[in-house]
Amino acid sequence: MLGIDWSPESVSFDQIVSAPEKGLYTWVIGRGHDCVDPLDRPAAYIGIGTRKKGGFYERLRTEWDLIEESAAHAHGRAMFRLDGEAVAGPVDQIDGADISSIEEVIDASRWSDKKERGIQGLRDWLSAPTPDVVHKAEKLCIRAAIHIGDTPTPLNSQHARAWGTYAPWDWGGWAAAQILIARGFIS
Repeated sequence: MLGIDWSPESVSFDQIVSAPEKGLYTWVIGRGHDCVDPLDRPAAYIGIGTRKKGGFYERLRTEWDLIEESAAHAHGRAMFRLDGEAVAGPVDQIDGADISSIEEVIDASRWSDKKERGIQGLRDWLSAPTPDVVHKAEKLCIRAAIHIGDTPTPLNSQHARAWGTYAPWDWGGWAAAQILIARGFIS
């Protein structure tokens, strides 16, 4: 919908390889959901790993080391209590992607005085060379998760902020959430 390709797979600590691949990952809630595919579980945290910092595999390895019953950090404690599981994968930009469905949702929104700027701002931001596609994907996913209702703010405060920011990633995340809900992917 937004010209970004992310094909996540469930990742266990034993599967982590030393590959400096940039990508996006999310920790999903696991306890009591053994019969539900990890890709269909609520997201508790969304993050990225870039090549200069060892990629998303190294980032996941670091976060796995924080998960324990006596963890003092929000991530480690929450993922222990919720039996968190990681899903991750590389992120790629889709050149020339059609984002018209996103633009239509924004255009039909009730924010008549802001929607034109929202559409143009989203187009400009998606096509700009910076930030890179991984950072764009992180912001979009966090905002979409917030509009869907999956992300607890304490675990994802960097891009969570209050609603109605009118930032390009908020417009994109909000519109993507509306489409996913309308298509029945999210209840």
